[in-house]
Amino acid sequence: MNHLSRVDVRGPVLVTAAVIENPQGEILIAQRPRHHKLAGGLWEFPGGKVEPGESPEACVVREIREELGVEIRVESLNGVDSFVYTTGTDGHRLESPVHVVMLIYRTKLVSDSSSIRLSDVDAVKWMSPNVRPDFEFAPADLPAVGRIWPVA
Repeated sequence: MNHLSRVDVRGPVLVTAAVIENPQGEILIAQRPRHHKLAGGLWEFPGGKVEPGESPEACVVREIREELGVEIRVESLNGVDSFVYTTGTDGHRLESPVHVVMLIYRTKLVSDSSSIRLSDVDAVKWMSPNVRPDFEFAPADLPAVGRIWPVA
């Protein structure tokens, strides 16, 4: 495994992700746009980059409003994970790897789930909290997937 020096890597980029639970207890996952340069077409917990001067909690609420058109309520921090992307969606090595630090929040859906409208995601699915989804997740999301759906 190649060791990356600090000058080789962009970031860290601070991002948030929402583990959104609906009133039935199901958890929402989203498919990244296929054209996205990192992990395009893979599944994730929706969210995005924290803007300067913005709190992570405000960021996750804003990102869900922008990407899905619904309102959520932040319940708790589920974890803080770190991942360095070294390859892009096309499988080629990135000129500058990207270090992502992701704050994952447990959240509750406040809006009606029928009001979801997709923007900057290709698809969404509601998953049972008792059965680990059989989808390919973005590498940065895998630790959170393991916390939400532990392998027996």
